[in-house]
Amino acid sequence: MNTRQRAVLFVLSLGLLWILAAAGSGVAGLEPRDDWSEPYPGVQFLQRVIPEEPNHIHALVIDLAHPDIAFEVTRPDDRGMRTSEFAERYGVQIALNAGFFNQLNHNAIGATMGGGEPWPGSTGHSSYAYIALGAGNRVEISELGERLEEPEDWMEHVVSGTPVLLRDGAISVEESDSDFARPHPRTAIGVSGDGTALIIAVVDGRWPGGSRGMTLVEMAELMSELGAHDALNLDGGGSTSLYVEAAGGLVNRPSGGVERVVSNHLGVRVAAAGEEALDDAA
Repeated sequence: MNTRQRAVLFVLSLGLLWILAAAGSGVAGLEPRDDWSEPYPGVQFLQRVIPEEPNHIHALVIDLAHPDIAFEVTRPDDRGMRTSEFAERYGVQIALNAGFFNQLNHNAIGATMGGGEPWPGSTGHSSYAYIALGAGNRVEISELGERLEEPEDWMEHVVSGTPVLLRDGAISVEESDSDFARPHPRTAIGVSGDGTALIIAVVDGRWPGGSRGMTLVEMAELMSELGAHDALNLDGGGSTSLYVEAAGGLVNRPSGGVERVVSNHLGVRVAAAGEEALDDAA
């Protein structure tokens, strides 16, 4: 064996060792890795990696009492864009996909309202609940099947989802063999018991070796751990997307490989500079 052949063999051996080490990184006993940061005043951002499952989690805990926090939801005429496009058009620093929708026409399923403008025909659905946000950053999650024929005066923004994950601090979903309940990419939103914190969580999924996603029960447990008292499952799967401008834009890995066009979105504005962008979108 000449010198060149020995060098090639050495490099291949190193590569094999690296592959074996990487494969061993998911063995039992490794603890989840949490990275907390504060991208904006009043906003705590968690990026968690769980090697054993494996899973990648992205979560935000937002102080509803902070004076710089405000919300946006897609207006009816703006339905059907990527979450990152919504963020840029509405001048928000944080954005996520929101309610389920008809993929043929991007009509929202369940009660939906943006900026006090209800989406036509979207007063509710027997299998869905809604989360309403409004004056004074008040946030409430409805009962499953509750309709919204006439929004209350304080309500400004509404999106819908299913099922309700937490109600009064208790998990309100059960383990199931249905495909919907199995591990998938997930998006969820919740509010603390005292109404002072909004909790958003996104879990990557359908990523072999990287992130398997979560069941509905696991998502409920995560939301409870993050401080939610009531929580709602939003559209997930290939729609799951979370944009945080200060973290470089889209922070999760869409399961389809590219960011999906979705019907409606929820945005968080945390800087007065966002007002100009919203005026341009109007």
